[in-house]
Amino acid sequence: MLSRLLHGDVRPMSHQLEDVLALERHPRVNLLNGLGTGKMFTGAWLVQRWWIRGMVDCVIVVAPSMCAQDWFDAFLHRAFPERMCEVHDSRPPNHEIIDDFMTCRVRQDPSRLHVLVASYGSMRSLVGRRTESRYVIDADSVFLSSLRGRRVAVIFDESQGVKRHHASR
Repeated sequence: MLSRLLHGDVRPMSHQLEDVLALERHPRVNLLNGLGTGKMFTGAWLVQRWWIRGMVDCVIVVAPSMCAQDWFDAFLHRAFPERMCEVHDSRPPNHEIIDDFMTCRVRQDPSRLHVLVASYGSMRSLVGRRTESRYVIDADSVFLSSLRGRRVAVIFDESQGVKRHHASR
């Protein structure tokens, strides 16, 4: 079963492999496992499976800056074999890299997964506009319009990116 998942310096634990294989056919996944259970690598391996199957060409990882280096390591060495992906630091002051990358109509090198690591602030500046007290998503923005029809996965590192639904009974 392990041969179905490529790996870099780190080999998946049994629960990570089970999660990846069980979730790879789902378009929207929330990994809400406990602290220290390997969610970052599970997410990287899951995206790897989607990339191998031709479902995604690019990943935007939206994470606090203090976690950015861990995401770089996960994609460049730890979860992925070397040279399988290209990782770009898209946090301020480099946040315009995401906009340039997504609005460009030139197809990127398909032999590599492209990973853009961004902060929550850089994403807010691309998808919304500031009102008096908060950001409002602009669904007609050039950036969001450029994503239509593209094979992009987005990973939110932290619960800030998860929309919670409460069922009332």
